Amino acid sequence: MILGPVRFPAPWSFWAGALLVAGAFVLPGPLAGQIPPDSAAVPDSLLADSLAVDSLAALQLLDSLQVADSLRLDSLHIDNFPSPRRRAPRGFHTGAWEWDREELLWTSAFTLADLLATVPGIMTLKSGDYGMPLTVTAFGAAAGRVRVVTDGIERIPYEGGALDLTQISLAGVEHVSVRRSAAGILVELETLRFDDARAYSQIDVGTGDLETNLFRGTFGLPRAAGGSAVAALERVDTRGPGGKERGALSEAWIRFGIVRGDRGGIEFDYRRRSQERGELFAPANLVRREWSVRTRARIGEGLYVGGHYARTGLEGEGLTGDTVSAEDVRELTASLWADRGPFWATASVRSFSGAGLPGSVQEASAGLDEARLGGLAATVRREAWDGVSLTRTSLRGWTSPVYGAFLFAELDQGKSGVPHVPYFRPLQILADSVYVPYARPLQVDDRTTRRLGVGFAWRDVLLEGARVTVEADSIFPLGLPIDRGPAGFPGGRREGYEANASLPIPLLDGLFLKGNVVRWSGDFVPPPDSLGQPVAGLADDAWPYLPRLFYDAKVHFRRSFLPTGNFELLVNVGVQEREAMRVFRRVDTVSVVAPPSEGEEAVGPVLPPTDVVRFHQNWYARLEMRIVTLKIFVEWENASVRRDRQDFPGRILPATRAVYGVRWTLRN
Repeated sequence: MILGPVRFPAPWSFWAGALLVAGAFVLPGPLAGQIPPDSAAVPDSLLADSLAVDSLAALQLLDSLQVADSLRLDSLHIDNFPSPRRRAPRGFHTGAWEWDREELLWTSAFTLADLLATVPGIMTLKSGDYGMPLTVTAFGAAAGRVRVVTDGIERIPYEGGALDLTQISLAGVEHVSVRRSAAGILVELETLRFDDARAYSQIDVGTGDLETNLFRGTFGLPRAAGGSAVAALERVDTRGPGGKERGALSEAWIRFGIVRGDRGGIEFDYRRRSQERGELFAPANLVRREWSVRTRARIGEGLYVGGHYARTGLEGEGLTGDTVSAEDVRELTASLWADRGPFWATASVRSFSGAGLPGSVQEASAGLDEARLGGLAATVRREAWDGVSLTRTSLRGWTSPVYGAFLFAELDQGKSGVPHVPYFRPLQILADSVYVPYARPLQVDDRTTRRLGVGFAWRDVLLEGARVTVEADSIFPLGLPIDRGPAGFPGGRREGYEANASLPIPLLDGLFLKGNVVRWSGDFVPPPDSLGQPVAGLADDAWPYLPRLFYDAKVHFRRSFLPTGNFELLVNVGVQEREAMRVFRRVDTVSVVAPPSEGEEAVGPVLPPTDVVRFHQNWYARLEMRIVTLKIFVEWENASVRRDRQDFPGRILPATRAVYGVRWTLRN
């Protein structure tokens, strides 16, 4: 691996931040001794039995006091909407990763795509900076194989077979669960719940290079008008690569719920998210509106039922002010959850209205998790597409460690349809911009995946590895504006392995070397790229979105200081890289000579040949400090200032960027 020469100096903010990161690693261990004692007098009425605390602990105590009527907060019971979850140990071996409210505050992610990029084996596919379409993939599975569910409601893709993750926000989200397999990705988001009677506020603010500005605010009232209410706002904007591709994202969300004890309740919410992507994609501006009503009830010990109705609409506006709208999609769902002892089970029936989606989906999952032995989980999913029934089954199991060693396995096989809500494309007719819907026949992804692995865990050492096999009949375009088309790439069989490791570095407590890698085997013959130049390490039959090598390695440091733990430091310095990758080429024109008459469908564009993007490398760093509930962060991307990073031909990503800001949670 050879880095190209750096022709331009990195911004001053990068070098200033680099000094901060370097300084973090050489800080003496007993930092508490370097902090002068707090001489501020704390009122005796606030401290019981002359309790000795430092000034930061006193602030926490002040913040936790209930002023009115001297009533203890923990005596005020707060009713929350029931939120049963699938259970499985977190980790590489089970393919399950989760973040709760506190862990989300410690991540480097400001968007959902940023968060998913931290999961081993998941690779982001970006068509530009903030505001531009993007999605993720794992083991080459993308279109129809990446699903996002928020509070039980499935977020349908509106511009292709893969959901544009710029349309999904983390505003108001307190729990994220990711189930990753060789056959796809399931992301489950849960919005804010209350753990005491105080109002809750969270503020995330950041700014940095390329006029990048980040803001997210969440405010929740556990008692409001006989129920509870939560509201959130978000705004992200940037000038993009070279300062010439301005993009922006903004969202407003509100939820009101009424819950009665542990019997259940009802919730209403409304969400509006706008996406500004300039002249690069049509329509230039998008607005996605969603509203829903949902209910859940406890009908027995560990037994819950629920249902919801949701409606989603998408509107677009061109640069000349012309507007279009896609057909609203309605979702009606009934669900059942059971959770008793080591066993759990879920079942749901979903009904969708609208073209390009299955008419109904039935899904059932069950499993057990026994700490002494291990666990097992199984899922059956059936989709009905205009008389065509598609079934997919998955099974995974894992053992508990025996002298540190454990085993895990996974099998997923069956068929899934590729969603395709008819989107709108501009058509040039006598210099007039006319939008026409583009529809295509049902695409079926028939895939079988196997994963067999072994791991070893001892004290702070963790080593895991797995053999992965993927068999697929076809690989389909994502359907996003960057690679739309009706045809698929021929599939076949791919074999490879993935590994994950976490090793302590005995220089400082809390210092680790962490990394993960995915590598595919096979005979590789270098084909030419779009410029006719040979690209080493890419086979003629290489699948789109499946580079032969993809890895992430970093030095990780996290440690709490002071007896109270009120000061905490986190540092990550690492590199993420993938080899050359085949992708579907962007479709820029539509082969239609006139708008279709009523009742007729437009003829879709003919998919051009695939193209090749060269290897992608990103050196990154992050520094974060917590003082009680205030978190200060600084982060950098592409610190080596590589100017040819791209996931799609011609869509160059920012050469480098430094961003800094604060995250603050308040309880008043």
